[in-house]
Amino acid sequence: MANCNGREALRMYRQKYPSRKMPSRSFFATIYRRLCETGSLDVHKPDSGRQRISRTVDAEERVVHAHQRNPSTSLRVVSRETHIPQTIVWRIVHDEGHYSYHLQCVQALQPGDYSSPCASTLSVNPHDLELFLVGTEMGLIHRGSLNDKRCDATYSEHKSQVYRVQWNYLHPRVFLSCAEDYTIQIWDHTERHSMFEFFFEHEVNDVAWAPFSSTLFAAISGNAIVSVFDLAIDKIEAIGMFTCYTAKQNVKLTKLAFHPVKPVLIVGDDR
Repeated sequence: MANCNGREALRMYRQKYPSRKMPSRSFFATIYRRLCETGSLDVHKPDSGRQRISRTVDAEERVVHAHQRNPSTSLRVVSRETHIPQTIVWRIVHDEGHYSYHLQCVQALQPGDYSSPCASTLSVNPHDLELFLVGTEMGLIHRGSLNDKRCDATYSEHKSQVYRVQWNYLHPRVFLSCAEDYTIQIWDHTERHSMFEFFFEHEVNDVAWAPFSSTLFAAISGNAIVSVFDLAIDKIEAIGMFTCYTAKQNVKLTKLAFHPVKPVLIVGDDR
């Protein structure tokens, strides 16, 4: 009808199908040449002899296993190792919700960028002057020996800075500690975990054993209250509480100590 004229064929196509996208004139020339050479509009591709690999369950398992073994491996390497085309590898990985990544150091820490935890309190065992305890700003308590010149045990019940550690005056294995995490812990230094734990409404600034009793101790907390405990009487609650200042006065208690012999406490504050 168009007499092998591509321009005329395009005009006729536009008249018959005005709403369709118009092909180029070379498109009609290609169709005409194909009809002349093969007598058909089908495209026949020669067999290259290469086996076509389809997506199978076995292929999916091999790809997923290879990718999970090393997620930073590129998909090209996975394709080469599994002998599966890279396009199929990409589809499998994408459908399984896996994503390749590459580790890259963008910034390294230098020694000056961080500091070692500092010691915040120290106590020497009165029964063994070679044995000592060190509390740290990180909440850890280390036990050390002057003979070995090293720390041989660490206690980690506290979650923030340890304000005070103190050995019991009468029991060689027992010590107590207080910290910013609102707790007092009582320990046997031969055990990893504390024996008793007391909770407060504020941080515990200081704690001290009574020199004349193995069960009596006192503590000061952030709300300016002095609490006295006696484990022989009550292992849960304080046996006495004393308020030194009101909340409006905004005074922080910092230190306390027992009289060596008499049941007397002295307390210091930040003023």
